[in-house]
Amino acid sequence: MRTLPLIVAPIVLYAGSALAVPMLQVPPPRLVEESSQPSVAETRWSGTFDWANGERRDATLYFRSDGVLIYAYGGNTFDNGRWVQRDRLITFNTNDYFAVFTGVLEGWAFAGTSYNRGGDTGQFSFTRNAPSLPGPRGIKD
Repeated sequence: MRTLPLIVAPIVLYAGSALAVPMLQVPPPRLVEESSQPSVAETRWSGTFDWANGERRDATLYFRSDGVLIYAYGGNTFDNGRWVQRDRLITFNTNDYFAVFTGVLEGWAFAGTSYNRGGDTGQFSFTRNAPSLPGPRGIKD
């Protein structure tokens, strides 16, 4: 009677594979987003945050290539922001998501809308700073 399991097992496996539903082939995620727009990584920007409550802040932004946003206003510099870019769309946050900003890139400018935890809304507008030229012996300013 030991031969019966040896005969039945291959038949069951074959029949099961014939009835199996084919798996949907999902392509692996792309680590680098293809874009018609150049990345803002390693660029510096100057502009303003205008909140609906009347608060206006002149600010600078530096988009590090590791996704960290360095921003400065009021004489203080912070490194607790993050950013992402998808083609012309740029989204960034400041102060560990105290405020979130989403804007559209138009060449060397981008503008958009902002929201914060307190329920305030606002607008922002930034212009890209010209890249620094190398100084003596290739040292940048």
